[in-house]
Amino acid sequence: MRVIVILSALLIIQLSSCKKENNYEIIRPGSYFPVYPNSWWKYLKNNTDTVTVTTSETYILHKYELTSDPHPVTYSDPVYVPFYSGRPIYGYDKIDYCPWIEPHYSRWPILREEIGYSYSREWWCDERSDYECEMVVVKDKIFNGQDSVLILESTFECPYPCHMKRYREFTKYIGSTLDILYDSFTFDTISKSVLIDYHITFDTISKNNQ
Repeated sequence: MRVIVILSALLIIQLSSCKKENNYEIIRPGSYFPVYPNSWWKYLKNNTDTVTVTTSETYILHKYELTSDPHPVTYSDPVYVPFYSGRPIYGYDKIDYCPWIEPHYSRWPILREEIGYSYSREWWCDERSDYECEMVVVKDKIFNGQDSVLILESTFECPYPCHMKRYREFTKYIGSTLDILYDSFTFDTISKSVLIDYHITFDTISKNNQ
């Protein structure tokens, strides 16, 4: 009888653990950057090479450090997120790992939808930076006759003269479709990526709610 009671208790604990894990929040991607699991995008780079970017096969349970102080380290609540090109994506945020300063994670924006909204693409961009800092502005949201397209433009701030600018398009329910880096002084193209093929495994419930 005692053995049965012990086995029953262990079974209850196991079922409770499974239920708790299944109750973790799922962070689904935004509609202009729909990096759902088991998806891919193929780009033509500089009119010569092709590059394919993929997501994880499933949502992955992830947490990140909230403080850089190692005593004690505190973490965010675990959530399920898609991984895009090996990095966890929290909706319109990504997680940056900063080992060269102090080993911790921080959330940083990928894009925004509000026209006129400005932000930096790197967590370390400030007046003390010795690097090129990409400053992004949401310029417009247009309808091209078939799809809604979010247009982003970037300038670069650095301690030496910077003539680079960047133009990007994100198409709703598709993702990044055009990315051009160019010299604003000579208007020469530095790099160009154009989407030529893709496959997205949509979460039907999420798409219907966006």
